[in-house]
Amino acid sequence: MPTVGTPKHGEGFLRGERGTAMVVALVMLSLLSILGLSAISSTVFTLRTSANYRQSVDALLIAEAGLEHAKSVLRSLPFKQALAGPDGNPATLGDNGIIFASETVAFRNGAYTVRVTDNDDGDNDPSRDRDQRVIITSTGKLNDSSARKVITALVSKANLATPPAAVSVLDAQYELDFRGNSFTIEGKDRNPDGSAGPEPAINGMAVEAPQPSAAEIDGFFDAQAAKNNITGSGGASPDIAFGDTPLQLDEVRQTRERLIQMAN
Repeated sequence: MPTVGTPKHGEGFLRGERGTAMVVALVMLSLLSILGLSAISSTVFTLRTSANYRQSVDALLIAEAGLEHAKSVLRSLPFKQALAGPDGNPATLGDNGIIFASETVAFRNGAYTVRVTDNDDGDNDPSRDRDQRVIITSTGKLNDSSARKVITALVSKANLATPPAAVSVLDAQYELDFRGNSFTIEGKDRNPDGSAGPEPAINGMAVEAPQPSAAEIDGFFDAQAAKNNITGSGGASPDIAFGDTPLQLDEVRQTRERLIQMAN
């Protein structure tokens, strides 16, 4: 007749202890797996954030390049022409504010898009500039990313008075006295190297006063040969234009104020 064996002392306890250890091991393994996955996820997120930041910076640099390009073009392009666009007709709204050959310009690993618009100068006419101020909007984009940055800048241009001559005397109470022969006044445009420049010549001098007699003009010069040192567009020697000059003292003062504002 079979008999039921009696467990040895402590055998059941050990078997229960092994089961508990296995459960603890499984729990610890699960926790380590969770921590590992969290670390991997955190690393991926950090790399993705770093890449997004780098792309955002690149897009900003491209937008800044577009802004600088626009500023260089507007130095010589009248604001009125910039607002009208390449066709010169403000009524065709599609190209208004485009100042490059195309609205979008490729640059490095992306492209920038630039538009010029009128600021709120009080005339309610977006195609006309009244205060020599316009708004440049430059958008930078990357080719292989959705990164996009927009820069908006208000720029101004000083409407400087154009002098009628190399030397302008804006006062009817003038007194001209040229001593010696060691001076040169020339109304011709010159490059820094001394070669002829692209602009047309202007008078050597312009004086806001009635035309004096030839004898009075001769009296300006201590040496008669000095008359040949004042040259310009007039052809005569000395090349001095008398009469109402297009440059007024008020214009000179306004130009000074505009230059101070630009410097500030």
